[in-house]
Amino acid sequence: MKKVIFILLTLLSILITSCSQTNESKAKKVIKEYFKETLDDYDSYSPVSSSEITMAKTKWKLPKELEPELEKLEEIAEKINRSGFGNIDITSDADDIIKDLDEISEYSYKKKLDKSRIKKIENWKALWLEFKHYQDIIYASKNSFQPEFIGWKMTHKFRAKNRMGGNELNEIEFQFDKDITKVVKARKVK
Repeated sequence: MKKVIFILLTLLSILITSCSQTNESKAKKVIKEYFKETLDDYDSYSPVSSSEITMAKTKWKLPKELEPELEKLEEIAEKINRSGFGNIDITSDADDIIKDLDEISEYSYKKKLDKSRIKKIENWKALWLEFKHYQDIIYASKNSFQPEFIGWKMTHKFRAKNRMGGNELNEIEFQFDKDITKVVKARKVK
């Protein structure tokens, strides 16, 4: 009798598991509903492929309170570019350049090179130290950012007729809510 009950419970759990929807199947169902409302010719819709469904998380954005630091960083980068140092942007690696300027400065003092050249190197170093200061503030914010789960995403490739009646291959990245009941964003990939 115990064996029969165990077999029945096992069969029941298999049946329940096989009937429940996976996240992928929920997403595909939501995509079809979305296309019913948005495609020019839904009857021509033909799915090609879908990526695996993955978690969608928030992305870091520069906080409003750091906008002055970003402006200052851009201003200093422009000063460095105008000084004849080279063409840099706000993502340039300040640490390596400061290290190189230290080595050049030390060499210049040892070799007793032209004082105007030494002064130029010192000015560059001062600019780069200021640049690094503001860059570090922004990077600290970015590095301490903790992304939050906001839903799910999946890329879906399909064919459908456009307004002119031509069959097109499209690829769209969909973002869904946490429960995969609606499309939150749809972005064409190509």
